[in-house]
Amino acid sequence: QLEGNLTALQIIGTSFRAVDINGNPDLEPEKATTYSGGVILDAGGFNASVDYFRYDLKGPIEQEPTQGIVNALFGASGAANCGNAAFAALQQRFTFTGAGCGVGNVQRLRTVYVNSANVTTSGLDVQASFRGELGLATVTVGATGTYVIDYKTKDVTVEGIVVQPAFDGVGLLNYQTTAYPVPEIKGNWYVQGDYDVASLRVQFNYIDGYTDQRGAAIFGPNFGALAGGSVTGGKEIGAFKTMDATLRIALPTGSTVSLSALNIFDRAPPFARLDQNYDPFTASPLGFTAKLGLSQKF
Repeated sequence: QLEGNLTALQIIGTSFRAVDINGNPDLEPEKATTYSGGVILDAGGFNASVDYFRYDLKGPIEQEPTQGIVNALFGASGAANCGNAAFAALQQRFTFTGAGCGVGNVQRLRTVYVNSANVTTSGLDVQASFRGELGLATVTVGATGTYVIDYKTKDVTVEGIVVQPAFDGVGLLNYQTTAYPVPEIKGNWYVQGDYDVASLRVQFNYIDGYTDQRGAAIFGPNFGALAGGSVTGGKEIGAFKTMDATLRIALPTGSTVSLSALNIFDRAPPFARLDQNYDPFTASPLGFTAKLGLSQKF
């Protein structure tokens, strides 16, 4: 984003505060060097492939990390570097109440889009299927999945201060960092039967669990509301498992009718310590859903 701005409400300390995200006319196009290679096995009704991928991203365009900026200036004490000359420019990013510099006195934080620290990520894409005859029907069983080996980002600096040390984001929520949630494994397994004009597919979907790496401090102890307790639920975000089924009928007239039942067992997304009580990047709040489709070839 080269210009313009928007404002979001994000947690700073223990409360929601305004975080301005400003455009940056000095942004440069991000660059990437990619590597990939794989093997394919095709024998009779069996087909499988394994592909390795790696992306080296240079100068990815990202918002400066809110949590990193907050941690760098305030530290564990809530005012660790307030008044420190080396942190003066970083302190100027904040607007405080009349009480002065302190994590509990923040009214507003200004951030910008930048060409951020370089990122390297790699992983494996795997798929396998077997197709065979069962009476008058054709049956296919298969699976696809992705395994993320690493998602490494280098040090992120703001106003000359390292606000986000280099880390590997795999298996983590990565809240208010420059990374998105990165479950280690995603995949699905399916069985499909085809007979004449009809096709029925049943599919199991899996997204691996991961960890909210934020410390416990922002979730307690809260003596005002939790009698001194802490919110521990949601630190480990569980795996999201759903099952779908789709019936598809392709008529000789070129018409295709499909009926899908999604999330058959009405699974709720795993709890996460976020605004919506789940992670919208990896899970869906929709329970059992039916979908009817109709298409026509001309």
